[in-house]
Amino acid sequence: MLTVANAGVLVKSFPTLANLPRWITWLPQLRKGKSSKVPHSGNSALSTNKPEHWQTLHDALQRAEQVDSLGVGLVLTGGIDASIDLEWIALDLDHAVGNPAAQDL
Repeated sequence: MLTVANAGVLVKSFPTLANLPRWITWLPQLRKGKSSKVPHSGNSALSTNKPEHWQTLHDALQRAEQVDSLGVGLVLTGGIDASIDLEWIALDLDHAVGNPAAQDL
């Protein structure tokens, strides 16, 4: 999980992404028997489809510190900010840590 403690690596490695206002906080919830990351502020539901719910990484991490169970994620939907020349790729590595088959990643 991305936290204030480990966010420094992200900021140093990907400063453009860290400064994009495309971050959102989420709460873990069970949906159909599986754990899911549901966009949430801690007070109310959020939507990844509403840019007004997005914030910078710094702001999202500050909010997550205020509400213990909140996580932080980058919104990849809704197109790319036209002022930034990036192509996006996302890899889900949740279960890769400690998995010998994933060591080359």
